[in-house]
Amino acid sequence: MFAIAFLDGWAAPARNALVPRLVERERLLRANGLLAATDQSVQFAGWAAGGLLVAWLGHAAVLWGTSAAYLLATVALIFVHPVSGTERREDDKGLLAGWRAIGGNRRLRLLVAIDVLEGWAGAVWVAAIMLPFVTQVLKKGEAWWGYLNAAYMLGSIAGGAVMLALASRLRDNLPRWVTVGTAASGLVTLLFGASGSPVAALVFSFALGPVFQLQAIAKQTLLQQAAGEADLPVVLSAKGTMDALVFGCSVLAMGAAAEWLGPRWAYFLAAALTGIAALLTLRLRRV
Repeated sequence: MFAIAFLDGWAAPARNALVPRLVERERLLRANGLLAATDQSVQFAGWAAGGLLVAWLGHAAVLWGTSAAYLLATVALIFVHPVSGTERREDDKGLLAGWRAIGGNRRLRLLVAIDVLEGWAGAVWVAAIMLPFVTQVLKKGEAWWGYLNAAYMLGSIAGGAVMLALASRLRDNLPRWVTVGTAASGLVTLLFGASGSPVAALVFSFALGPVFQLQAIAKQTLLQQAAGEADLPVVLSAKGTMDALVFGCSVLAMGAAAEWLGPRWAYFLAAALTGIAALLTLRLRRV
């Protein structure tokens, strides 16, 4: 499991750094929207299909099938060719190269700071907090945890599709949409935590998908544009390390808050952190 996560730590920033080398700048937002919609669709289908296949074929066959899928994905990469004349980074190599690139770019610093705040807030959506919220606040069984997750995934798919359809209109003022999406994410999180009705929680869970995708795709595009082509791989690697560290710490912190104050207060705290991130996006618009 450690080895899989270790190699995923290579693949994720490499893929995101590759996107600007494959599409023109004016089509970057559309490409990120397409990838986001595809990711969420495959993940949603994979959760359901994976469970059915394990029940039908057994875990060993599913693991062999997963290995075959990785092999096919690797073969598919043979046909991915970046645009010729791609700029290469020859200097400032080493573990701190990405951090130095972030530290020297004000827009990158702001984007990373916003992601850190949202990373602290994002831990409230893990099972360790959502499941007690379902059972203690909504007074429902474990099945409703699955319903809420499914609603969020469907909302995310819808959000990616909307971004794909409106890319040409949203492209001209991405910082504004980062602000709108972040503020809306905080508001929906607050309403979700305050809700006592399972149906209302389901609606808010679905609503979180589009607004989160709006700000996430816009931020990803801004980051790809702010970092130079040669700096982007090391910037994304450094940011990925920070994201993983923040998420791990935030799961502990939010779990403690839910234990001491109750699951509902963990969502209120997450909404407050997202609100601070939304205020920080106003500075991003002035850079």
